[in-house]
This record gives sequence, structure tokens and C-alpha cells, in this order.
Amino acid sequence: MEPRPLRNVPAKTALIACLAPLLIATACATPGGPPSQAGGGPASAGPKRLIAAIHGNPTSILYSLNSGGGGRVDGGMELQGLVNSGMAVQTSGGEWTPVLAEAIPSVDNGLWKIFPDGRSETTWKIRSGATWHDGAPLTGDDFVFTVQLSRDKNMPWLVDPNLSLIDSADSLDPSTVRIAWKQPYIRADQMFGKGSVSVVYPKHILEEPYTRGAGQNISNLSYFTSEYIGTGPFKEKEWVIDQRVTLTAFDGYAPGRPKVDELEVRFIPDAQTIAANILSDTVDFTLGPGLALEEGLAARDRWPQGTMQIGVSGNISMNPQFLNPDPPILANVQFRKALYMSINRQELVDTLTYGLSRPLDANVSPEEPEFKAVQSQIVRYQFDPTKAQQMITDLGYTRGTNGMFADSAGSPLVIQIMATTDD
Repeated sequence: MEPRPLRNVPAKTALIACLAPLLIATACATPGGPPSQAGGGPASAGPKRLIAAIHGNPTSILYSLNSGGGGRVDGGMELQGLVNSGMAVQTSGGEWTPVLAEAIPSVDNGLWKIFPDGRSETTWKIRSGATWHDGAPLTGDDFVFTVQLSRDKNMPWLVDPNLSLIDSADSLDPSTVRIAWKQPYIRADQMFGKGSVSVVYPKHILEEPYTRGAGQNISNLSYFTSEYIGTGPFKEKEWVIDQRVTLTAFDGYAPGRPKVDELEVRFIPDAQTIAANILSDTVDFTLGPGLALEEGLAARDRWPQGTMQIGVSGNISMNPQFLNPDPPILANVQFRKALYMSINRQELVDTLTYGLSRPLDANVSPEEPEFKAVQSQIVRYQFDPTKAQQMITDLGYTRGTNGMFADSAGSPLVIQIMATTDD
């Protein structure tokens, strides 16, 4: 989820819980939206200060370093988004909108040029007045330097394979950067957002340690913890290892100063401790997936003046094994269709996610902007156990007195389903 601007709100705001996504069963839910005012009275006068919690203990303010080994810190992406802004951001509706860029490259505005041989160029113009937290201007050289670091496999973060499609990155002038692509890439207009590069690195700070060969050790620089300089709406005030980071509103933020003056983000690895802090007014809201669904519902029921916010974020599908399938009938599309129609996915939604989600008919959610383009092509299979039974019978199976299907040799029709033990 892309972090959204915090509004001017009092304490006691939003508790956020996450639902596990299930395509075969249901859509998923995770944090959605900014904290909303829980009480009926006006916000107090004076500086606005909020306390948030994330379900984890980040070692860096950057998500790319916390997840460099393939792991994840819940709320880490949201924390990173508070101190970092890219050229563009994806809204809750899935649309992309410019932030530090004047416009998003497109064929219509001439900033995305596509050539007959498949190569293309995207040109980004930096918004006037965009600066780093230390007051240094944000320039095209910063983005060229960012591409260099992001593609360097010696760095302590995972390299997006799509970056290999870049032919070159050039700063045309202090406020313009051009990316040349070797071949077609559908997300070229998301390059400096949530796409291939989600963080901008300051050349005036990191170039010197990088060129002297910091490599993997670059993550040990205090820049990534206690001395962080970013481009986002908040700037770092204090980093306390294993405890918290305190952020203050960045007055020079080009899109506009945040309405919250100070935001303290506490690192709380234990979900029950997060819930206890919420209920005791110690924490106002959570960033990112804060609690499991059951934990979130339990806290919500004891927190009538608060809000639990949920939004669709993904799905889980059941994937048949086509390599030496066991039983072999799994390779038969008619049989798989019968299996699909025999599963009461609405009941799974009502049971596993307490009715807070819904079944999906495709791996593209109705909340995603691409859904409109594929909606008419989606084949929907409704729950119909009677028809499913007939379809299996038509394939040569017989239902015995015990209710189980068997083939002509009397062997029972048995299918193994494997899953992980994720939340």
C-alpha cells in the first residue's frame, strides 16, 4: 500500500488489520486509507503529534535494506514512504499521479517515445522547488545516481530484474532525467514510484562513500538510520535503535507541508503488545499490516471509539500440478472446472475472513484499474455442487454409498491439497 497523507486528527484513530488473500476463496484485505477522526469533537489546537506502531523492528528506515535478504518488516514500506517521495505515486484507486514530477510520461504528452524497433524513452521533469530534507535541490543527477545504485548487484538489496531493460539514464539538465529502454516495458511510466525504483538516493551524500567502494557495507552508514535525508513529507528527527523513529513535518515539501507536525513510529514486534498499546491510548494507529485478522477483530470489539480499516490488496489461488499429476484426471480441464464449481467460496469468505472479503473470479481485483479492461473476458463459475457432481460422473466416475467417487476399477478419487501455514 502506498502511504497516504495524514490528516489533522486527534488521538485514538485507526487500528489496521490484515486479511490473508484467497483467490480461490476470497479477496484479501490490508491497510486502507489514512486515519480517520474517531471522536466527535474538534482537534485540539497547537502542534499536532501522533504516535504510530509498526509490527516489526526495522534496522533501517529503508524497506530495501530491511528486506535485502528476502524478508519483510510489516509497516516498513509505509515507514519508507513517509520520508521518501518519488516522481509518482499510486493512489488507493490504482491510478498513478505525479508527486515530485510535473507529469507522468505518456505517449500523449510526448514524454514517452516508442520507436519502431521496440526501444523507448521516458522523460521526467522534476517539480519546481523539490528539495532534499537538508535543503539541497533535487536534480536529474540524483535520479541517474539512483539508477546506478539500484542496478548494482554488489549493493545489499535485491535488484529488480526489470532494471536490466534500461539502456541508459541521463540527466538532460538539472531538472530533467531521461531513461532509455532496450525493449518494450509496460511499467516504464512507473519507474520512479512504486515500480522498479521506489527510493531516490542523494548523490551529494552517498556518491563519495559509494565510489570509494563501500559496496555491501553501505548499509552500515548512519545515513540509513540516524542521519537519514530523504525527499518525503516527513524528515527524521531521532532514531532510537530497536525502539522508535521520530519524524517532523518537512516545511519544504514541494506538494505541500503535512498537517501533522510530528509523528513518532514505534517498533513493536509483538502483535498483542500493539493491541494493548492501542487499547490503552498509547498508540494512535498502526502502519502497514499491524495485526492478524482475529487479533484485529478482538481489539476492534474492545475499542468502540476507534476504527479498523481494511482494503483489498491481493489474492491466493489454487494451482494444479500439471507435471505428472496425481491423479492423472487433474490434467482434464472439465474435471478442474467441476472442482471449482464444487467449492463454496462465499462460505470460505464468511468463515475465514468473517465476511470482510469476497470471492474473486480472476486474479485482477475489481479495485484495480486494469479490471475494466478484462472484466468482459472473465469466465465465472458459480457454486453448483449438483452440476459439479454430474460433470464428474460424465468423466466415468461413480459415486458410492459412502458418498465418495471411484473410477471403473473401484479406486477412490482422492486429491491432495497442500498449503502454507501463513496467517
